[in-house]
Amino acid sequence: MTDRLAMNSTFWNASKIQSSSFLSFLERSLKPLAVYTPQGEPVYASQSLLELLQVGDTLVSFFDYFSRSSTPQNVLRAYWERALKGEPTCFLTFFKEDLGEIECLLEFDSNTNLMFAALVAKSHSDRAIYDLVQAHEQTIMALIKTKQYWKNFISNSPYFFIQTSHSGQIIYSNAIAQQLLGYREEELAGRHITELIHPRHFSEFEFIFQQWRSLLRLQPLGIECWWRTKAGQWIALYIKGQRFPSTLDLDGVAISGYSITERKHLQHKQKVIEKQFQSLLEIFPGAVFYCDLFYVMKFVSQPIEDITGYSPSTFVNNHLHSYLNIIHQDDISLIRDSLVQSTSGYPHTIEYRIIHANGQVKWVSERKQGVFNRNGNLLWLCGILTDISDSKHNHIDHQSSLRSNYKGFPLRLDLQVQ
Repeated sequence: MTDRLAMNSTFWNASKIQSSSFLSFLERSLKPLAVYTPQGEPVYASQSLLELLQVGDTLVSFFDYFSRSSTPQNVLRAYWERALKGEPTCFLTFFKEDLGEIECLLEFDSNTNLMFAALVAKSHSDRAIYDLVQAHEQTIMALIKTKQYWKNFISNSPYFFIQTSHSGQIIYSNAIAQQLLGYREEELAGRHITELIHPRHFSEFEFIFQQWRSLLRLQPLGIECWWRTKAGQWIALYIKGQRFPSTLDLDGVAISGYSITERKHLQHKQKVIEKQFQSLLEIFPGAVFYCDLFYVMKFVSQPIEDITGYSPSTFVNNHLHSYLNIIHQDDISLIRDSLVQSTSGYPHTIEYRIIHANGQVKWVSERKQGVFNRNGNLLWLCGILTDISDSKHNHIDHQSSLRSNYKGFPLRLDLQVQ
């Protein structure tokens, strides 16, 4: 453990290492973190953690923080006890407020007798979960009383952390960086950081590294790039860097971040699925759609233009036209009745008339069904629209012909009898 916590002397023994400006700088490079006693009482919480949990500036115990979450207190206690035994513990929970899904990582350090906790917000569609924090100097100074606290703070951080020289040589790497990259600390030390960057991102990384080392920013610039591990595999990291303050006897850049490899793989799978879905739409005989209960289209495929004469964007969110507005007035009641049938959860088909953009009346077949949530509430409707005008007109003509033939049939029969 002592070897793990050992820091490069040029970093930790530099003059003014514990100055207020350095402490403020270092917290800006770290992410939502909290430190607790073994009983769960607060020692320190970063501003970003307080903002994430929406608790103001008041420090409260770990269990009070999570009393609003979906995780029962007895389960939280079990996680806590597991971490106290030295087992790194990670769990997901939901908060009653609109905070979304939050991942919590717990790790207990026996040397300082402190529990370190990190929170990561699992946000929608591709927003960054890596937000910068601005320090409250009084809170930091209350926590950082010794150099050993800072050593543990960096070493036990669940975030990737690397210190480089001004030219890019790696001086220090924490345990997470070593774990992600598969190297020991001595194997990374002295290596130029660009040796680990994917060639595709090399130019972009060099450009942003120049920005990091030339400017002392309050809001460090971030970048997503792929890094080569010792095993020759590639992992995706989101990183931010910042130059050390000029008040320190250090010349270099602090780089921190976290792995986004899983997210990148999911994004790739999503793109593949989207391409497959688009391919199906292109060969599907009709327009695929989903809409709300008022027939406001949320999505409709390209064939809708052939059917109605209007482009898909016309109907999405009623941008230029409401789909209900083109339904023949005499058939609106069919739509109303079909909404009632949609609550059954089974697909059903209706046929009705619409007014084409050119003014012609066309017949469409609509097969749809409702989509429900866990509580059985109807969320939206999804279905397929097909143009049946030709077959409908042929059927009508055929029926008219039959009626004409049947109308003269009794007269001809009478003539034959006579």
